[in-house]
Amino acid sequence: MNPFSMVVCIVLIVMAAKVLTARYRAMGDDPAKPTDSIDALRLRDEERWF
Repeated sequence: MNPFSMVVCIVLIVMAAKVLTARYRAMGDDPAKPTDSIDALRLRDEERWF
């Protein structure tokens, strides 16, 4: 494998990892439901910090 193709492979792997990371982060952030109380929202925010 020549150095140019190795660099291209590394760049592609890093780009794919960034896209997948952004996708999974976006899927994990659920918008607040209107039926949630203020206390439930506070508890959910506290869980994300730990």
